[in-house]
Amino acid sequence: RLDREAPFSFLEFNYMILQSYDFLELSRRFGVTLQLGGADQWGNMVCGTELGRKCDGKRLFALTAPLITTSDGKKMGKSEGGAIWLNRDKLSEYDYWQFWRNTSDDDVVRFLKLFTELPLAAIGDLEKLSGADINKAKIILADEATALLHGSECLDAIHQTIESMFTKNKNASANTDSLPRIFVSATQMEGESGGVRFVDLFLELKLATSKKGFLKLFTELPLERIGELEELSGADINRAKIILADEATALLHGSECLDAIHQTIESMFTKSKNASVNTYSLPRIFVSPSQLEGENGVRFVDLFLELKLATSKKDAKRLIAGGGARLGDVKITDELATLTASDFEGVTEVTLKAGKKRAGVVELK
Repeated sequence: RLDREAPFSFLEFNYMILQSYDFLELSRRFGVTLQLGGADQWGNMVCGTELGRKCDGKRLFALTAPLITTSDGKKMGKSEGGAIWLNRDKLSEYDYWQFWRNTSDDDVVRFLKLFTELPLAAIGDLEKLSGADINKAKIILADEATALLHGSECLDAIHQTIESMFTKNKNASANTDSLPRIFVSATQMEGESGGVRFVDLFLELKLATSKKGFLKLFTELPLERIGELEELSGADINRAKIILADEATALLHGSECLDAIHQTIESMFTKSKNASVNTYSLPRIFVSPSQLEGENGVRFVDLFLELKLATSKKDAKRLIAGGGARLGDVKITDELATLTASDFEGVTEVTLKAGKKRAGVVELK
């Protein structure tokens, strides 16, 4: 702890005193004589037994258990992001089942011994499984652990949900009874805001704990690789975002499109002066010469909206006012400004940019 650059906070420095006094108060108010905890709490708990003896002459006791760690050495606890709720109103039976179903291959057998009441002989048989067959052991682990907490009655609904939602059985009707559920109102779907962002919905449904959680949701990267990416910080997080974008796009559209996308980004948004502009993968709209005749032309506000670089005219005006709208490399400063024929002098297309990462092409028919 002393090797870290961050200093001790007052609370952290006095944690032992606070936990000791807490034990003393529990003893006085509720007659508590035994404190249970992980092995890393031993020193704090022993200080509590000493404080009780010195203040009140009581015999208090501490009992610790070894910390449960995953195969990669991380402890299963809230400080490692591995804590889950046992309360049904905090975490659905389905999500509790999925927590155990997503156990790492290397941890399955040990967790079967720790968190289920299966006979050791049965666990020994499951230990012999390898490859894709390990998933059978994971399902048994999830079933047994969930049944211990919530009862076996909920398992049928969970299995039906998984069968209907995630298998390739076209005849299975969707069963969503055991899935976590949230509600939205009709008013949330109205107006210029364009509804509710999927990012917020995934977070509210607890399908992701943060935007980093989307790597687990929308890619097929190994958990070990995702774990490495989660350790990135500062500007390095952009590397994880690029990998997320690549993996998710490849799953939907195939990896063949990634080269063109990378070339477009390199030519449009990097500071490389030698990079030739590649707009192949950018969204594109068309205008006719007749639309550009005279002094009127086509308003940039409308073009940003049509290219979906803005969600509304108000949003496009805000983009221009904030200095984030550009025609090529030239900043657009007037929300009433228009695209005219003179902007196409010697070229058949121009690029509109919204901020540092989004752009679209307006091509002359």
